[in-house]
Amino acid sequence: MLNLNMVDSKDIVNLTENKSVDLSHLDEESKKEIHKLIAKQKVELTKKGMEQSIDVDSLRARLNTFGNQVYDVIDKGGSITITNAKDDSIGRTEVIMGNTDEAAKGKLSRSAKGLPDNSKWLIIGGVVVAIIAIFALSGS
Repeated sequence: MLNLNMVDSKDIVNLTENKSVDLSHLDEESKKEIHKLIAKQKVELTKKGMEQSIDVDSLRARLNTFGNQVYDVIDKGGSITITNAKDDSIGRTEVIMGNTDEAAKGKLSRSAKGLPDNSKWLIIGGVVVAIIAIFALSGS
């Protein structure tokens, strides 16, 4: 184990409370570069932690709002489905709340997932297939 009292602080890099790296064998320029890199990484880590904290608070507020809306509508005898999908620093969150069959299925629609609605292409494809079938059958 390294005795931290006997080593100059610029010769030690604390990675965690229990882990450190001895830099005493490096030249001064290398030590400075390592300390700069560590400082930069600590700033980035702090920034990411702050972003995630904000996103968690935002998610908590959205879920609370959605829950209250669902409760209010159900309390008044209505039916409601709320869907929401969001990508942020904590990942992708998909939410479905409500008292409808759609909400009970627990599946987001393509548009709620941010995907394009392909139903018009399916209809156009079906019409094209029907026209081809009519021509094929009438030509025989």
